[in-house]
Amino acid sequence: WVSETFGMNRGFDVVNDYLGRLPLFRRMSKRVTRLEKMLRYARKYFLVAARGKMTYEMSRDLRRWVGRRGATAQPFFAVAHFGDPHWPLAYHPKHNFLPAARRRRPRMFAPDGIRHMAGEALMSPDQLQLLVDYYDGEICFLDSYLGRLYDWLGAAGHLENTLVVVTADHGELLGDHGLVGHKLSAYENLLRVPLILAHPQHFAGGQRVRPPVQTIELYTTFLELLGVDRKSIPQALRGRSLRPASVLAQPLPFTISENLQPNMTPFKRITPNFDTRPLQRDLRVLRESNQGYKLIWSSDGRHELYNLRQDPGEATNLAQREPDRLAAMLGQLQAWRDGLEAASFEQLQPAMDDVLVERLTDLGYL
Repeated sequence: WVSETFGMNRGFDVVNDYLGRLPLFRRMSKRVTRLEKMLRYARKYFLVAARGKMTYEMSRDLRRWVGRRGATAQPFFAVAHFGDPHWPLAYHPKHNFLPAARRRRPRMFAPDGIRHMAGEALMSPDQLQLLVDYYDGEICFLDSYLGRLYDWLGAAGHLENTLVVVTADHGELLGDHGLVGHKLSAYENLLRVPLILAHPQHFAGGQRVRPPVQTIELYTTFLELLGVDRKSIPQALRGRSLRPASVLAQPLPFTISENLQPNMTPFKRITPNFDTRPLQRDLRVLRESNQGYKLIWSSDGRHELYNLRQDPGEATNLAQREPDRLAAMLGQLQAWRDGLEAASFEQLQPAMDDVLVERLTDLGYL
């Protein structure tokens, strides 16, 4: 989804696509040939252990781009959207979490999470543990590359005046709640993501800020550091600055998350007899900061309520036991929605080529 096809290049001077066609074949033909597919797959299969799905190329190109600007050049803004860790999971020998006794270590590991969730082919406890071990290896692999990138920025003289942010769009369910992936729920495994900010002046090292924050507040933080008046941006996008003093001085009464109705095409293709209707719902989360309660609102009325302090694994739904608290939190969520200003955006009509369709299918989106 993060590609020019879906308008993600707007506002950027340079965009590199690491999931598209091979340059030589793109020049030779508009159509994707079987030979090109085989070569792309072979390159991914044999290089993924050391280079990741796109991590090596992206890190290399980012260093080159920043390096050409020089340490005293005009300010720059760069986004590196890494594909590790992501499905399918790769084995990295230098970042290995598998038991020493395990002999078989496939280069790529992608168990059938859809059949598992549909109850047609349940993964064994050993397979679920393997899923966790591969995922941990992928995280460690990416972490090592982020460390190299950070060290390079320091050696090149950029860290004195550059804000570095590391975060993620979601977590992952690895068998928890009977689910695999990140599409069908709004549990804490998905919502709690890393958020690391580093700058010698504004975000000095060694400080952990515990009050909850929202990733949308990064937008306000960037604008504040650039001297832009927050009143000049739409009300719905105005948040706090994420400077530690601001977060501690203005604690949020609650945070909001959303996981809207998923595309069920993969389920319908892989498990055509499975009834997907219970999964086709919008989910919105209101998470209280003080009491530790969390509401998962569902568009079909199957709301969930959890006390995260007593039940961090979200095993006991309290919606029936505490109807007054459920009603109060539903009212809070509705009041928040009613207070938003409507915004309109021009809709894109993307034209997806064969490579993009194939890639989104491999990732389980289509």
